[in-house]
Amino acid sequence: MKPIMILKTGSTFSGITHEFGDFDDWIIAATGEAPGLFVVADGLAKPFPVFERISAIIVTGSHSMVSDGGPQVELWAQLLRNAVGQSLPVLGICYGHQLLAYALGGVVTDHAGGLELGQVEIELAAAAQDEPLFSVLPQKFSAYASHLQSIQFLPPAAFVYGGNRFETHHAVRFAPAAWGVQFHPEFNQRIMQAYIEYQRPRLKTDAAMNALLEKVEPLADSGLVLQRFCQLVLH
Repeated sequence: MKPIMILKTGSTFSGITHEFGDFDDWIIAATGEAPGLFVVADGLAKPFPVFERISAIIVTGSHSMVSDGGPQVELWAQLLRNAVGQSLPVLGICYGHQLLAYALGGVVTDHAGGLELGQVEIELAAAAQDEPLFSVLPQKFSAYASHLQSIQFLPPAAFVYGGNRFETHHAVRFAPAAWGVQFHPEFNQRIMQAYIEYQRPRLKTDAAMNALLEKVEPLADSGLVLQRFCQLVLH
């Protein structure tokens, strides 16, 4: 069985890695699959494997911004364009979702509403019931979110399957085997709470932070996307 490559585009806050691990660890844990079924690479410290040796790509989140650009972003974008062109399945998460949109011709900018943070509600379009990946999710579900940027313009042929009033592009299919989610299916309750605490400087008051913390509950539904993606490409 060919492994899934996790394209690691960044790392979490150094203060929480000792307790929770890093983005790739969270993704693997949320899939429920054996760690040996994954290979982690960034194309810099660790070269990309050739496509013939992997079954799919999952793109992590990042604390960087897609709109910052630079050689690293272009390297990753070209990798994703090539993967989509060869029909290699791809799933982008948060930054990875935005990066995939950018790679395929979309536009990513700062969200006009600022930060979306904490537990949010997402509603899927009726068409999601017949979509291979998103059909595992309820029509309305809760998920974890933490992002400042968003897809402003979708690339050609992209289809939106879910969103909310703040963020209309939470669940998108970019190509027959390429998907992106703005929410974080790899987060758990404690990781989400830690992100809220680390984002305190962006919040107006401690009361605002505490209100977000109190809303965070253990969620099962959002992680289903990662589990379903693995089922589609590994089994």
